[in-house]
Amino acid sequence: MPTPTPLRGGLAVLLLTGLAACGSPTSGAGAPPPSALPTAPADASPQQLSALLADRMDRYRSFRLHLTTDHKGGKRVVYDMAVDRRGAHPLIDAKISLSDGPRLRVVLTATHSYTDPGASGARWIKNSLTGDGPGARLDRALADKLLYAIEASGDRRTLGSGRVTSTMRVARGSGHEHRYIVQVAPEAARRSGVREYELWVDRRGEPLRLALIPVGPDGPKRWDLTFSGWGQGAVADPPAGKIHDLSRKP
Repeated sequence: MPTPTPLRGGLAVLLLTGLAACGSPTSGAGAPPPSALPTAPADASPQQLSALLADRMDRYRSFRLHLTTDHKGGKRVVYDMAVDRRGAHPLIDAKISLSDGPRLRVVLTATHSYTDPGASGARWIKNSLTGDGPGARLDRALADKLLYAIEASGDRRTLGSGRVTSTMRVARGSGHEHRYIVQVAPEAARRSGVREYELWVDRRGEPLRLALIPVGPDGPKRWDLTFSGWGQGAVADPPAGKIHDLSRKP
């Protein structure tokens, strides 16, 4: 997986963007259970930790992702996504909730976005991600943001660098979790835009949650990601007969 490019852009992009999506889950038949993949011991190294999510993302190719980004001034944006990486380009079906704004839904392909205006019976709006219009630029910024989070989560080169600075065992119900904090190596931090991360694994050593701490004051202060539904993240375009196509207009 290519190393992610540091994200540029902020919350204003999301406050101005309204998008929509449609997706359907797959069963993931034939994929091995998560327990068949590598796990992390209590004294895991950064290399072992970085393999936990990367191996699952590579093996299953589709999954569910709950992403929360915290911004200056207490702003928070929450994304509930299906992510389908089985093709040449990731497909994303996301429900987006803003702390002080509307709820949105978006489907993103390699070249287009689809918007639901929210009115009953209204057609979804198709926009190009490669054009120069304001809609295309805003939708492209959103796509870059979500792709950054996905790619950074599976970036072995970055997450496997540096050193583990803290390991904590946390009681959770009848079991426990381990929480690791890893300081990313300076060169990897400059390249990726991630200076530190936290990873929670369950008592079986399987990954549950990931938090990415960015470099610098711009953009989100923190990215919190929870993965689930391995093999169940298929994404589909909206029905062709219910789309208002703006991508062909000048």
